Amino acid sequence: MDAPHPSTSAPTGCELTQFEVGHPQSEELNSIYQRLGVAVPVVQSAKAYARAILKTPKGEVNLTGVL
Repeated sequence: MDAPHPSTSAPTGCELTQFEVGHPQSEELNSIYQRLGVAVPVVQSAKAYARAILKTPKGEVNLTGVL
């Protein structure tokens, strides 16, 4: 495959400003993350999700996925 590496062709000017995980068992998951050295905030939520908030040249973008 002769495609350019994504690091050379990806848009510039984006910044990850926040990343968090929501989970019904947030305390337990946060404890596991701490033992593994994963510095990701875990908040209480009815459903499991991951959220990334990006600052882009065209404004803020919120990417949320249900796990």
